[in-house]
Amino acid sequence: MSGPLSVSQLNMYVKMLFENDEVLQNICVSGEISNLKQNFRSGHVYFSLKDEKCSITSVMFSHYASSNNFVFQDGVKVLIYGSVSSYVVSGKYQLYACKVLPLSKGEINEALQNLKSKLESEGLFEESRKRSLPRFPRKIGVITSKTGAVIHDIINVLKRRYPLAEIVLAPVRVQGLQAPEELIKAIDLLNSNETVDTIIIGRGGGSLEELWAFNEESVARKVAYSKVPIISAVGHDVNYTLCDFAADMRAPTPSSAAELASVSISEVFNLIKMMHQKCDNALKMKIVELRSKVEKLKINLTSVSPALKFWEIKSELKRKDERLKTAFKNFILFKKSNLELMKSRLSVLNPSTVIARGYAVIVDSNGKTFKRIKDLEKIESLKIIMQDGEAEFKLLISMCQV
Repeated sequence: MSGPLSVSQLNMYVKMLFENDEVLQNICVSGEISNLKQNFRSGHVYFSLKDEKCSITSVMFSHYASSNNFVFQDGVKVLIYGSVSSYVVSGKYQLYACKVLPLSKGEINEALQNLKSKLESEGLFEESRKRSLPRFPRKIGVITSKTGAVIHDIINVLKRRYPLAEIVLAPVRVQGLQAPEELIKAIDLLNSNETVDTIIIGRGGGSLEELWAFNEESVARKVAYSKVPIISAVGHDVNYTLCDFAADMRAPTPSSAAELASVSISEVFNLIKMMHQKCDNALKMKIVELRSKVEKLKINLTSVSPALKFWEIKSELKRKDERLKTAFKNFILFKKSNLELMKSRLSVLNPSTVIARGYAVIVDSNGKTFKRIKDLEKIESLKIIMQDGEAEFKLLISMCQV
């Protein structure tokens, strides 16, 4: 040291030592209240905390005393949560109380039951307002001590049971004066992480005093109004805290909380297999349905397709062609029949036919036939046509008319 310290410097140094000691800044002390002095004007409470051998000067400032709901009395045994520091002016160290609980189990339980009834009357514990847990969580937030067995138990269960989930640890103190505030901040932190869909809050077993942070009204309210569903796993099966009642689900142990927050990986595989089968069946049914629609469309398209129209026109043309051929054939037959009839009729009128019956035809040199005797006048020669030929004759005599 370069020189002597002043009294103020010494007292400040001692105060700094107290305030840098983590144990003394988060301490829980049991003892009996004595020398009680309450300043009703400022609201501060001054007292001594003693046991069979020693005592320590203590103070509880008004902003803590007004929210503590504890009636100070001499001779009452209490549990003090607070910190130890030095009062610089006098150089005396003293206990600064932040929370006071009666040490009598009956009184503590009575205070706890009164707070529980109050919150219950507000509907904070109603089952209707509690949410179901996600079946397949992506990220599971864990609020507990980073050094305790709780986090290791949860990690082991999740790795074995559901390794798909990511674990996000929000480390906190799980007992002591600073524990409630850290629990509240951890819940807010995990609620601000949009990928966290389940929260486990918990610690191992302990006495009522050790678990008291989870009975704080502010912690219970924060748990109840969390956006993310919370599983409370505080203590063991026999331990119940207000946090358990406010949470969406309560687990008897941290390990069982990890099981409640997750699904067995074998169940996931079975579900995937079942979903695969459902998808396969749905796909097959869809294929059948689409095939049926395709067939109906084919039928509909066939009825209006150009190929069908072409086939119908072609068939119609073929039918008409057949009818035309038949009609032409009948027409030919009809004409042939008429021709034969005309031939028959002409045959009757054919001179050759008459000649063949023994008649002859007389014509002049120009082939002109004669019908009367007088037509023979002035004719020097004529031809007589008979069945087997014709003969020419000279006319030597004059014709006489009968």
